Amino acid sequence: EHSFPTRRSSDLIYLLALAALLGTRRERFDRHAYPLLSRRNLLWLAALAAALGGYAWLGAALYGDEAWAASLLHVAPGAHAPRFARSLLAVVVTGIGMLGWLAFSMPKPRLLRPDAAALEQARTFYADHGGHEFAHLTLLGDKYLFYTRDRDALIAFGAIRNRLVALGDPAGAPSAVEGAVLAFRQFADRYGCVPVFYEVSETNLHLYHDHGFGLFKLGEQALVPLADISLRGKKRDDLRSAVNRAARDGLEFCMLEHPLPEAVWAELQGISEQWLGKKTAEKGFSLGRFERAYLSQTPIAVVRRAGTIVAFASLMPDYRQRQELSIDLMRHGTAAPPGCMDFLFVRLMEYARDAGYARFNLGIAPLAGVGENEYARPAERFARLAYEYGNRFYNYKGLRRYKEKFQPEWRGAYLAYPYQMSPRLLLLDISALIAGGYRRVFSRN
Repeated sequence: EHSFPTRRSSDLIYLLALAALLGTRRERFDRHAYPLLSRRNLLWLAALAAALGGYAWLGAALYGDEAWAASLLHVAPGAHAPRFARSLLAVVVTGIGMLGWLAFSMPKPRLLRPDAAALEQARTFYADHGGHEFAHLTLLGDKYLFYTRDRDALIAFGAIRNRLVALGDPAGAPSAVEGAVLAFRQFADRYGCVPVFYEVSETNLHLYHDHGFGLFKLGEQALVPLADISLRGKKRDDLRSAVNRAARDGLEFCMLEHPLPEAVWAELQGISEQWLGKKTAEKGFSLGRFERAYLSQTPIAVVRRAGTIVAFASLMPDYRQRQELSIDLMRHGTAAPPGCMDFLFVRLMEYARDAGYARFNLGIAPLAGVGENEYARPAERFARLAYEYGNRFYNYKGLRRYKEKFQPEWRGAYLAYPYQMSPRLLLLDISALIAGGYRRVFSRN
């Protein structure tokens, strides 16, 4: 009967020693929770105290003549005072639980969209340190910018719910990429967010694996080598026929340099509106959109018929000493004849070859090469079903076949995510991010 105080003293000594030990490693605990006495928590505490006080005052005014506190457990159809006492107790317990949650909840990171000066700094960074196939999309201004401490790597990312979604691999010196992956994950973890890398290349997969990311194959990118691009040979019959048909139809290819006349902008705007129609809205994040400030960054390729623009495409350099040139925004109007886009692609590849680029990036074929064997992960085998049987909703196979006629080299594109997360849920979030929010997934407005 005398051992209980002794045990309590030993437990107290143990807890004090543990607290002292943890105090020596304080720098390891770097998650940014709200301080208990922060202005935010004090306001919540004041509001909660006012609500509880008002509720108790109301009960006292209604049942002040009854011993409602003393008869807390009395249950009867007409026992209103004890019923109120039980509700007050429940409210107090709930309030205490809410305070406990607020004390340990994580604040969201303070994110600011880059202004014109920050976007120009990002462009300068890409020019000096190198970029990747998605680097130019940073200049849309719809992504946040994360620099490493030494500013030798840059990650452009979007945010939806508590997901921080980086577009592509980190940009910068090869020696800084690994540190950037770790720094971005630590940044997200500090605020209780989920770090995700969308459409990373095969080259750096080991970096994500080493930092605890799972991998989900999204599809394959089509890269056309430009050194010996030619329309000769049987495999190029379709392209050769398209170019010959374009010549018969009077199509002309031209590269437009900025600044453009207002009349040309009006033509491009009209083509874009025809392409979008009445039900499709502009997207963003990993896709370009029709904005003058953004489109003015690079030349625009147009196809004219009898002097009128019927199709156009903006270009996307990769800032890697002319390794890859990609099509960004590609749209055609209702007056574009069959084979117009084939003609545009061929002429753009010839333009890229003459400009010294090594490859032309035709973009990704979604779900191509995903889950092809029985040993693939369940999520990828499920995605394979969409590829095989979901063509009535999205032309997966047709898009792959169309790009195949340019005889590209195929390179895998992956989603890197914390392995304990569901890639299917993350892909839903990313789809909403591209659309501009969950509301815009289902509505143009």
